[in-house]
Amino acid sequence: MQASDEVPKELPRDLIVLDVMGQFPTLDIHQNNHILTLCNHASTFVFCFPIKTRDQVPKVLADTLHLIRSVFKDSVKFLRSNNAKEYSGQMFRITLTNIGTQQLFTSPCTPEKNGEAEQLNRTLGDSERTILRASGLPMTFWSYAYRCAAYIHNRIPNSQTGDQTLWEHLLLWDK
Repeated sequence: MQASDEVPKELPRDLIVLDVMGQFPTLDIHQNNHILTLCNHASTFVFCFPIKTRDQVPKVLADTLHLIRSVFKDSVKFLRSNNAKEYSGQMFRITLTNIGTQQLFTSPCTPEKNGEAEQLNRTLGDSERTILRASGLPMTFWSYAYRCAAYIHNRIPNSQTGDQTLWEHLLLWDK
């Protein structure tokens, strides 16, 4: 396993950081009470998936990594997360090996080491609360507000992508 400072991070396919938020106090209208977030380190492009339980993480993550591989004809090289049990199952490790992705874990009891994912969660959470309050929708629509927050986030340029939106940066992944 490579040290975190040795991991390449410049290209969109180099590193994705992830985290699971929840258990939320209110189930959404589809009975979800967690959110799986993936953040592309190079661009900060966000994938956001409402899930019912943490047990769904390996399947959703594997499906997403397969989708990335099929669309962009390249695998994500590194996946960084905390060492939660949903990321450490044998089948999940086999899936990552088969698609050519190396798994990196942060040190135990150090959520600040996964700071990029934690900051993303705060940003999306702030936006989610604003969207719900402004819309007047009930709390059972929180997962839609999170997905809306991710959608908006992906369409705003930042210092890492220059004049491109994160969406445009992602579309140019293989260029």
